[in-house]
Amino acid sequence: MEATTEGLAQLATVLFPSRFVGKRLLCMLVAYFDESGTHAESPIIAVAGFLAPQERWIEYEAKWAHVLEKWGLSVFHMAEYENRQGPYAALTNPDRIELLGSLIEIIAATAWVGISVALVKADYAAIRDAENVTFGSEYGLCANDCIRLLNKWLNVRGIRERIAYVCELGPLGATDLQRAFEHAYATDPDRFHLQSLHFVSKTQYAQLQAADFLAYETPKQVLRRVGRDSRELRKSLEKLLRRVPVESNLLDARNLPDYVAKARAWKREHGTNDASS
Repeated sequence: MEATTEGLAQLATVLFPSRFVGKRLLCMLVAYFDESGTHAESPIIAVAGFLAPQERWIEYEAKWAHVLEKWGLSVFHMAEYENRQGPYAALTNPDRIELLGSLIEIIAATAWVGISVALVKADYAAIRDAENVTFGSEYGLCANDCIRLLNKWLNVRGIRERIAYVCELGPLGATDLQRAFEHAYATDPDRFHLQSLHFVSKTQYAQLQAADFLAYETPKQVLRRVGRDSRELRKSLEKLLRRVPVESNLLDARNLPDYVAKARAWKREHGTNDASS
């Protein structure tokens, strides 16, 4: 992907957001995504995150840091928070409610939309065996579908800008996403709203900590949706959904056959396994 001078300037706002606080920026859209459920014991894998103009993400960073500093935190991890581990162990229930509520308010003030895709691992394995076909890793499949959902969301609203995608560093299957992204970019970056793709650490990029929240919540909600958990919607997710619209998709035995058919059509047209259109 060839970078222009303007493109490099825009990229700098993604990689070094704190340097641009208070500066007027050209409209640039950035989506931050994290994954959960990648460990073998989890029946569900999910990729989720949020889209916003980078100017909002830069404002988000200062707000997020202020809240974390108030509670003596350097980074927010939803799994540790939920399990009362590490720095969250001493928090009282009122403290926990206040902390999470403050972070959700920041997400709501920042994000245009949330995107969430989950995959039932056993169903994907079954259709791969039955159809003798694969679309890469579970992570790559979910991440590509996140791009598809965002592409659709932008098109419905007549938004033409491209998106810089920023994902958590190190997921198994990242090379599948990179390969699919590069192919789609070479085909028509404007059609697919593709600006760039980056893998970074959530300890260094606080925006990924918002994505971590939605990625953590997604598999838990899917277990409720498929009847494996009879409990009501989690209050933390309910608070978020009241404030932020979320586009979601569940890839399971009911819709994976249709997904396979569309992906095959995509492959015939474009000569790749990517199904992000």
